[in-house]
Amino acid sequence: MNEVTSLSQFTRLRQPLSIGDVVSVGLAIAKQRWPLFCGIALRSIAWLVIPLMGVIFGTAFLTTISSGSSSEVSNLGAGVLLFVIWLVVALFCFGKYLANAGLISRIVFNDLSQRDETVKEAARITRSLTWSYLGASVLYLVIFISAALVLSLAFSLVGSLLILMFAGIIGGLTSGAMVGRGDPVMIGIVSVLIVIVAVLLILGYVTAMVWVMARFFFSEVPLSVEPKIGGIGAIGRSWELSERSGWRLMTITTVGFLVTLPITTLGQLIVALPLLAVQFSEASEGGATSSFWATGLSSLLNLISTLVVTLLTMGFWQAVKAVVYFDLLNCREGKALELQDP
Repeated sequence: MNEVTSLSQFTRLRQPLSIGDVVSVGLAIAKQRWPLFCGIALRSIAWLVIPLMGVIFGTAFLTTISSGSSSEVSNLGAGVLLFVIWLVVALFCFGKYLANAGLISRIVFNDLSQRDETVKEAARITRSLTWSYLGASVLYLVIFISAALVLSLAFSLVGSLLILMFAGIIGGLTSGAMVGRGDPVMIGIVSVLIVIVAVLLILGYVTAMVWVMARFFFSEVPLSVEPKIGGIGAIGRSWELSERSGWRLMTITTVGFLVTLPITTLGQLIVALPLLAVQFSEASEGGATSSFWATGLSSLLNLISTLVVTLLTMGFWQAVKAVVYFDLLNCREGKALELQDP
């Protein structure tokens, strides 16, 4: 199939898209809608900044009352109260961040399915789903942690059994039970095999985790497109649609990562500059102070860099997710054009 490079070309297709097509269409839509998506991403970032500012002002407030004459009990009570308030606000702000990200996906899906809906109406719908987005993200986190624990236990058990088996072989070779005398060559071969097996187990664990994550790659898009299914339904829809597409989604996310790699690499280089400058500078009396300020500056740059990278890449990633969801619905189930508006 020819490479798809425009929205109009994509909407004429009625067959599963290749990995390159998905990324190309996502990139094309992100370019076409760049001003709009950039503005939405900026609002998302603004919601994330609010909890960060809360940490700064909360720390300053606690420092002020701690230096006063109030008792330690009252200080502790004030600290707990501030934390609870901050946690609720932070969760709400994160939900708003997800709602804005979902708005981009809904806009893209509307473009692909040629649904007549204004951006204002789409924003009203996704804005009303703030807590549903948050609930879906919490459920995804629970699934991710559970999968990590189960897979780590399984791979650790397999690894332990293999290590015990290889240890027994090495012990037999060393004691001469399997040969006349311990064979250094055989021992070396078995040792290399242990290392190879360990590397394969690590790669297997990472691959399995990435596969699980890929199955929920577009989990917020169903909620954005079909609000009535709720957060739990969105997670279930993502798992159901990706049943036979896990490896394909893994490849799509890898290609997408490579597309955004120059931006993220540049951001990391900017973050590393203060620390590199200190490391390569000559040792001096104020070296410790310089290192302290360099670490602080690097942390600040890391925060700014993360926000800027999010601003520049959110539109692309949300577009790719919407394209994947549209493709799975339209080409596998034929439902993309039959979805009812809420």
